Amino acid sequence: MPHVVLAIDDSPDVHRLLDARLRPEGLILHHALEADEGLTKARELKPDLILLDVDLPLMTGFEVCQKLKLE
Repeated sequence: MPHVVLAIDDSPDVHRLLDARLRPEGLILHHALEADEGLTKARELKPDLILLDVDLPLMTGFEVCQKLKLE
């Protein structure tokens, strides 16, 4: 079964790069451009790995981590 990866980053360029690099590895890659969207997707998908930008608008990546740890 392929591993599920969630990328949370506000840069569409980063998402395109991750697509190009990780999809050939057989990973299922999901994207979120905002912290709140990323939190929702993390709760729904329960990914094997989350690639998280630290410098997000409105909420830092550290805050996202803290919220995920509390659940």
